Amino acid sequence: MKKALKTKARAKKVTTIEGLAVLMMEQFGVVDKKIEDLTISMNQRFENIEEQLRDIKHEVHDIHRQLDILEKKLHNVEGYGKEIDHLLQRILVIEKHLNIKHRTLA
Repeated sequence: MKKALKTKARAKKVTTIEGLAVLMMEQFGVVDKKIEDLTISMNQRFENIEEQLRDIKHEVHDIHRQLDILEKKLHNVEGYGKEIDHLLQRILVIEKHLNIKHRTLA
């Protein structure tokens, strides 16, 4: 990018202060447009990431809800209680990492 600006700047010989001012304004305009394009691109990427994160949060919440239901139904069945507790602990770690606050079923 620096080479492109230098090449264009060299192509125009500046002999006056006014010419330098015009050249600088042109180049600032080019840089401003590039920054604007990058900002738009980054915002689109962030929106996509936020959408994906929302989907993950909903999925984790649904898994947590289903595990709570299973735990209540199968807690006294041998072996299932420990497995469900282990899965709930793993879900809690994921929720903590994603900063998800979950609600327990009443």
